[in-house]
Amino acid sequence: PGNDFRLHDDARPALLIAGGIGITPIRAMAVALAAEGRAVHLHYAVRSSAEAAFAAPLQAELGEHLHLYVGDLSQRMDVSAVVTNALVNSVVYVCGPATLTDAVRAAGAKASIAADDIRFERFTVGKQADDRPVRVTLRRSGKIIDVSAGRSILDAVQAAGIDAPASCRSGTCGTCAVKVVAGQPDHRDTALTNAERTQAGLMCICVSRATSAALTLDL
Repeated sequence: PGNDFRLHDDARPALLIAGGIGITPIRAMAVALAAEGRAVHLHYAVRSSAEAAFAAPLQAELGEHLHLYVGDLSQRMDVSAVVTNALVNSVVYVCGPATLTDAVRAAGAKASIAADDIRFERFTVGKQADDRPVRVTLRRSGKIIDVSAGRSILDAVQAAGIDAPASCRSGTCGTCAVKVVAGQPDHRDTALTNAERTQAGLMCICVSRATSAALTLDL
């Protein structure tokens, strides 16, 4: 099985941040880290005490290294402070609502934490209101496909009979990445590095679109 949200395996400390149901993968990480005696701090935000899944076992497993924020008790997580005050060289993991993930990434950038050291998992990928049709030319197969605003490039390519590889379809694994031969992609994935986008010229066609009217892909 694939794992696109895996733990680092070196001695660096881990900062785990979870919001709501995002505790599901984060709890497994916390348990594994604690069992190995590695440095870990978990910050967990929920709307109410009744929704604080795994709170009791996590308290037993992590003790003072668990920081719980309960909304109906007027407890709010100061994301900027949590990230800024993390142990030196911490690897940051976050799972939860998009607002939480975006806040952690922004705080990490402000604190000069390397982008590769902020790892996250999203549940969904939102469509943008300004999506527009794009004409896609497939260089190797010679096909030209008109992709409507409400359809992904990946779906349109596969519907045209092209065996384009794909896995998660949410822009987090990079399986569907293809080389852009011409045109300007609108990157919306979270899998590719800046080097893969700019130097290798790749784009994830499951979620990304185009800022230009047309794209030519190496398919």
